[in-house]
Amino acid sequence: NRKMVIYCETIDLCWRVVSYLWSLLPDGPEKRTRVRLYHAMCWPEENEETVRLIRDDPKCQVIVATIAFAQGFNVKPLLDCIQLGVPSSLNQLVQQEGRIGRDGLSLSRCIVLAQPKVLEAAERYMRGLYTISLCSFELTCDAVHFPLEMPALPDSTVTKPSKVKKPQKVPNMDPSKARLLVERKCLTSRRNILYQNPPPEQSALD
Repeated sequence: NRKMVIYCETIDLCWRVVSYLWSLLPDGPEKRTRVRLYHAMCWPEENEETVRLIRDDPKCQVIVATIAFAQGFNVKPLLDCIQLGVPSSLNQLVQQEGRIGRDGLSLSRCIVLAQPKVLEAAERYMRGLYTISLCSFELTCDAVHFPLEMPALPDSTVTKPSKVKKPQKVPNMDPSKARLLVERKCLTSRRNILYQNPPPEQSALD
């Protein structure tokens, strides 16, 4: 009995997800009430009916939506959010999860399903930020931990390597999104740092 919104990056993915969920339900018109579709290509009247159902009808349990459902809605019964894929920016991620738990009393949950290639791209992006090329030597800091001091330069008497390893191309990514994706200790605390929020309670990173 927890109402949910599932965010998809594209309208095509919305249709694939809603079709799969409908296939799990018994035949009949009720399944189109339990699982609804919301995106910019739906008729405005249909989207308005979807908002009304998720707000007022206990039979309506799930909305499958694009970012079109991320702003301007105050649907208090929504408690859970699943984001299929990591949004393009941290601001979009926060905006989408902001549709849930708006009654201020219930415990709400947001789950972001990130593809391994996106996590790998975030690691490469962070490595690219802290890679320094100097005198044909590549000094690379760990992607997860900030360097505390500059690494020692090699002795001039040491034979330089004959071939320098070509650095990987740094992917184009929102910096805040990349920093959150490589966080290993506390996601909440990392978000507080990125947004300069005073933490509600102290954590290991504060």
